[in-house]
Amino acid sequence: MLRWVTTPPWSWFSLRVGIVKLKVEDILKPPVSGHIDKLADMLTEELKPGTMVALLEARGDRVDFAQRLVTGGLRVTRLPVFSRENQELVALPQSDDPWWFLITSSSYLKSLADDLVMQKMDPNAVHWIGNVLTLKEGVSRVAPEARYHVVENFIPERVLETVAKQ
Repeated sequence: MLRWVTTPPWSWFSLRVGIVKLKVEDILKPPVSGHIDKLADMLTEELKPGTMVALLEARGDRVDFAQRLVTGGLRVTRLPVFSRENQELVALPQSDDPWWFLITSSSYLKSLADDLVMQKMDPNAVHWIGNVLTLKEGVSRVAPEARYHVVENFIPERVLETVAKQ
């Protein structure tokens, strides 16, 4: 049996809607966001030796997680399906409605805020959505007056519920 694993936990969404149609419960995610060791422990304890694992990860991720799973008796295929590199923001049309940005890392907040300013948009007027409070600190450094919304996870229904409440 093939099992699907995502790192970081929010990347399962790409798998669910983009690559294959799976239910949320079919995809193994870290029990605690950011704790790859706990995910490795969970997988090696719960899965039978010889189980095939498709590991969805960022391009350029370290190999130690995959190696740990192999050492635990699992068969691992690494699938680098996304990149953590900063991308230039596309030109956004002017709108009377607020823009919403889903953020997963603070590493690109500064460049994103700079891109917004270059487009004559105020980063403070943007609604920022993330899944951890630590991202709020990063947002407040680049846009001190912006609104930050925490969602438990990036399931589309949760994100849309958050937007609809505003």
